[in-house]
Amino acid sequence: MRVLHVIPKLIKGGAEQFALNLVSGLNSQPGITSVLVYWEPIFQFDASFVPLTQKISVEVELGIGRINKRKLKPFEAFVREFNPDIIHSHLFQAELVGRVPVFEGVQYFSTVHDNMKQLDSIWSKRWQTIPAAWWERHLALSFYSKSYNRFLAVSKDTSAYLKRVLPEKLAERVELIYNGVPTSDFLVQERLFPVAFSEIAPLRLINVGSFRPFKGQANLIKAIFYLRQKGVHVELTFLGEGQEFEACKALATELQISKWILFKGVVHRLQPEYAQHHLYVHASTSESFGLVLIEAMAAGLPVIALDAGGNREVLVNTTATRMLPKDADAECLADAILEWYQKPDLLNPASAEATKVAAEFDFAKTISAVVYQYQLALAKNK
Repeated sequence: MRVLHVIPKLIKGGAEQFALNLVSGLNSQPGITSVLVYWEPIFQFDASFVPLTQKISVEVELGIGRINKRKLKPFEAFVREFNPDIIHSHLFQAELVGRVPVFEGVQYFSTVHDNMKQLDSIWSKRWQTIPAAWWERHLALSFYSKSYNRFLAVSKDTSAYLKRVLPEKLAERVELIYNGVPTSDFLVQERLFPVAFSEIAPLRLINVGSFRPFKGQANLIKAIFYLRQKGVHVELTFLGEGQEFEACKALATELQISKWILFKGVVHRLQPEYAQHHLYVHASTSESFGLVLIEAMAAGLPVIALDAGGNREVLVNTTATRMLPKDADAECLADAILEWYQKPDLLNPASAEATKVAAEFDFAKTISAVVYQYQLALAKNK
């Protein structure tokens, strides 16, 4: 079986990490060869992933109801050379590029990593504010129909969204395959938490993600400010970059708490970072699944996060997490952090519970489920 994965760029993000993990996992299966193609000149991952990828020279030029196919010829040439049985796309531009042209005999899949706004129905606010919205949806649905596309949703939230916005015949092809992580890559041996926290041994918090407005890093900074005002010994490390990065650094300076907040930028190996911290905090108001929460829990970290959609499935029914309302403000976050600070004896059992929850989302299960869907599609095509 030959599987071609398609993604626009390889920034440090959940969808991109998932695609790389999937290609790596597929190549470890007997009889499967897989590669990931991308075109934007961005690669923010460890060099060990380079052999799994191929950069191609295409330009995505969208017009009203069409895509410039001439500028996608290098992709077509690569497909003919690779000769895949499966073409599997990730993120919206790849949904279009990956189906120009639609190749006879190839089975097409999309992993839908979030509630893809380009598929919103005609009643959405997006259609009222963006003139091109109708054409984007029309073009995508046209390609999906021509390719007999199958959809793999990473969470119940995303699955429900797809079934709501897709036409009935396409909605019938939606399957739920949970996102996951290679949990053994994050496991921390013999993690022990302090019996009490102090200025020389503070409660160490960590947050991982791109700095975008909905990710909520500014609220976390304000939460640290409130806690420090109360004399709580706490520190916070941010991993990631993005459009709000400098603004968040400026906010920490303005609040005079920079000495307790560390901005480390993009970090390739997360396990050593998780190992040095006690609690994972996440203030994002929108998540399709919450991949980073699983990573942190696999490393034995209890989690505080908002009820942000897809991550609800990770956070419920466990003592390892605290799920706050979606509109929780900085003071609410500070109060949740303070609960763990005041009861450090709960951290060790919560850590053990976190690793058990994470094991339910191990990437080996994701690989098996995806391969099964491939096999079903190829069997039906015979």
